[in-house]
Amino acid sequence: MEMVCKFKTISIIFLCFFLLFFSANTATGTIYTEDFNDGNIDAPFEINTTNYTISNGELHIIGGEPYNNTDLCEIGVYHFNGDYIYRVESSLLVLGPNPTDLTGISLQWYEDSNDNHGWKAHLKFDHTNGVFWAHYWNGTDAFDVNLESFNYNEWYDLSITFNTDSITYGINGSETELFKGSYQEPTSIYYSYGEIHSAIFPADGVDVYADNLSVYIKQVIPEPASMFLFSFGLLGIAGISRKKK
Repeated sequence: MEMVCKFKTISIIFLCFFLLFFSANTATGTIYTEDFNDGNIDAPFEINTTNYTISNGELHIIGGEPYNNTDLCEIGVYHFNGDYIYRVESSLLVLGPNPTDLTGISLQWYEDSNDNHGWKAHLKFDHTNGVFWAHYWNGTDAFDVNLESFNYNEWYDLSITFNTDSITYGINGSETELFKGSYQEPTSIYYSYGEIHSAIFPADGVDVYADNLSVYIKQVIPEPASMFLFSFGLLGIAGISRKKK
């Protein structure tokens, strides 16, 4: 009898660890990277303009050109499969100043097709103030924080990460966690995307070079995963109690 109880206990513990391991690993998801080394923009990455060139493994977004009658040149991954992009990173170089242009990276997800329920984060070159500009919008409120200064004609490694309850902005390996307690992870997803964007006003766009664009995707892990672990624990205790009787 005692051996049976021990076996059940060990089995339940093993199962709980397995579920924890499975949940942790399914949350890590997939990484897509575009290094432009083959001279092409490969799926699943997309770009909404033909005003670019690729040479020596670098993407050159050409400034001062109209971008298919849109206000923004965008290159990135647009994901609709229920999981979501929680991190974007890229190396960027901006050739010169332009006060009307906001160039940088963006990370966004939405729970519906109207873009009303979701989160948007930007890390951009603020040409007016000469600093990197961190921004987020939650569908209702928007907040901005000025970070460190930058120089033109220099490469910068930029990243944005959605954490459990905050957003991390990275510049050349130095990360700043902001908006802690404000951000909330999604419980469902309609679509998400991570991208480089430039040229808010098409005729005024600055020249931008980009390399090593990556997006990180993970599944939306609902709260019931934790409930499964708790339930299995209760079942194990109940089983052992019956054996003792």
